[in-house]
Amino acid sequence: MKTITLIFLLSACTAPAQGLTTQIDGFLDIPWGATADTVKKTFPSKARTRLDQINSKPGEFVFTGGKFAKFKVRRFNLEFINERFWNGHVTLEPVSKDHAKVHATFKQLLTEKYGPPSSDEVRSGNLVTNWHVGTGPEEKERIEIQSDPNGDGLKIMYASDRLRKILQAGSAPEVPKKPKTISTAPGAKDDL
Repeated sequence: MKTITLIFLLSACTAPAQGLTTQIDGFLDIPWGATADTVKKTFPSKARTRLDQINSKPGEFVFTGGKFAKFKVRRFNLEFINERFWNGHVTLEPVSKDHAKVHATFKQLLTEKYGPPSSDEVRSGNLVTNWHVGTGPEEKERIEIQSDPNGDGLKIMYASDRLRKILQAGSAPEVPKKPKTISTAPGAKDDL
């Protein structure tokens, strides 16, 4: 009887891990390695945002407004190396001066999807939580939540450190296949 109980407890402890996402293919249906032109055309409709041509610069598009996981967005920053997308981050409109509650909400949503964070710490008074997603010894994809960088509001970053390293070495990535069908109704878990 003790053996059966132990087996049941072990399987119950590992059951949630079976449904976890083990890779990050991009940011808001924009695949890693997408060209700058593709991102410029498809991203605004996905995030219900608009390109800020004044603040955009070579290697980085800035978009203002929109929604991310049902929260109002101050800005999206999408970064490129050699005209290929590798990093996207979103700064939310502040809902209060204390961003700990929104940080906890995103931490819970991301933990449900990717498992427990790789690190959780306080840096310069801000909560910072990181996930390193992927298998193998090479660089991984990363998600980071910062509670209040520069007094802006909660910031969530998605990055392909693996692709960044390839692009910086001057290698051309495989051109991504056609982007996934873009949903026009962003939802809390769909956007993560």
